[in-house]
Amino acid sequence: MSNFQTLSFNHSCDPGLDLKEFANTEDEQLYNDLIKDEYIARKCADRDKRIKDIRLYIDELAPEILSEDNKNLNNLFVVDIGPGPGELLEIARNHGYDHLGFDALLDDCEMGDKYIRFSHLMARRQDLKIEYCDFYKSISILPLANNSTVLINSRGSIEQVFRDHLEGVPHKVHKDAKQLAWRVDENLKTAFSIMFNEFSRVLSPSGIILIHGNGASNVEDYNKLIFETISKIDTLHVEASDGERLHKIRKIN
Repeated sequence: MSNFQTLSFNHSCDPGLDLKEFANTEDEQLYNDLIKDEYIARKCADRDKRIKDIRLYIDELAPEILSEDNKNLNNLFVVDIGPGPGELLEIARNHGYDHLGFDALLDDCEMGDKYIRFSHLMARRQDLKIEYCDFYKSISILPLANNSTVLINSRGSIEQVFRDHLEGVPHKVHKDAKQLAWRVDENLKTAFSIMFNEFSRVLSPSGIILIHGNGASNVEDYNKLIFETISKIDTLHVEASDGERLHKIRKIN
C-alpha cells in the first residue's frame, strides 16, 4: 500500500470557465431563490473557490490528466459520479476532453432536493452532459465504449450511490456520512466487484479511478473492501491510498 504524496501544481484558476447567461428568466429566478438556501450558499455561492479547489484536487491526485503532455488523450471521456454543479466536468471540457456526469434523480437525492435542483440548474446553464438517474442501477452497464475514458471520479458520492448498503439514519437527514456505517456483506462485495469490473472495461489503458469517500464510521472495513475487490481484478491496481477513504486506482496496460 502506498500513500498519496504532495505534488507540485499550478494554483491559478483555469481561463475559459465563465458563467453563461441563463436561458430564460425562470431559470434566473430559480437560481436567485435557491442560492438563498444556507446549505447551498455555503457549498456553491463561491464558484471561483470551488473551481480552484477542484483544479487542485485533480492536479494533486491525477496531474497527468491535465498535463500539456497528454493532448493525445483529449478525445477521451472524463466521467464524474455525483458532479453537483459540474465544475470538474467544465474543467475537463475546457482541456479538450469529452465529459459525462451521473447524478441523482431530482426527487431522490441524498444531498437534499434543493441541492440537486440547484446542481441541475447549473449544469443546464453551463451546457454540461449529465444523466440524472439511479447510478446504482447503472454500475453493470455504463453508456460508454470500451477504453473510452481517461478518468472516473467519485468525490463524496460513493456513500450516496451505495446508500442501501449503509446502516443508520439516511444521509439526506443529517448530511453527515460519519453517522452511517457500511454493511459489508456478500451483497456489497458483489456490487463493488460489478462496478469496478465495469469501470475497467470503459477505462483506457493507464486510465484512473479516483474515489474520495466522505468516510462512514467504519472506514477501516471500507478500505479493506476496496483493496480486496481490486486485488481480484487483474486489470486494476490501487496505486495510492490514504488507508481510509481516498483511493487512486489505475488500469494496468
